[in-house]
Amino acid sequence: VETIEGCPTPITQVTSIQKKFKPIFKKSTSLKSFPSFIAGGLSRTELSTIDAIRRVIFEYLKGLAGNIAKNPFGWKSYGKYNDAMDTFDFYPSLFVDSLRKQLQLLTFRLQYLEMMAYSQLFVEFVDVQRRTSLAQSAAKKTIGKMVRDWKRRRSSLCSESSLLDLRTTSSQLLEEF
Repeated sequence: VETIEGCPTPITQVTSIQKKFKPIFKKSTSLKSFPSFIAGGLSRTELSTIDAIRRVIFEYLKGLAGNIAKNPFGWKSYGKYNDAMDTFDFYPSLFVDSLRKQLQLLTFRLQYLEMMAYSQLFVEFVDVQRRTSLAQSAAKKTIGKMVRDWKRRRSSLCSESSLLDLRTTSSQLLEEF
């Protein structure tokens, strides 16, 4: 259940990676033809994007294996060791049953979240979050404006004081001559 909750769906991840690929294909790229790929190889951007796609696919497929892929000894949960034959017998039904239990928990969680979303308490929670984020956004804008104004005043004061210094210096020089 944690792997399903903890990571974005592969479709979301691949879509975000696809957005990275669009600018690459607008430029000249060695991926447009096989001979140019063989001759020039991949750029760093192309390589990192392809590596990101590979990782998304790998993690998704690894997630399908559940505890078997997560835990080095996870496979022990889905079979029995045959002492007489000195072999391990894997029972797919045990693995599928654990997936069914996870799905039942997810179904229950979805039903709970659906009921919660329609509750007045949750509606109020969403409204509090909305008001808080708007207030924070307004505060950030105000602070940003204050900082910009302060920097402008400071730079104008600095330039005025340096002008005054120049005037004083030039008048002192004139008096000496």
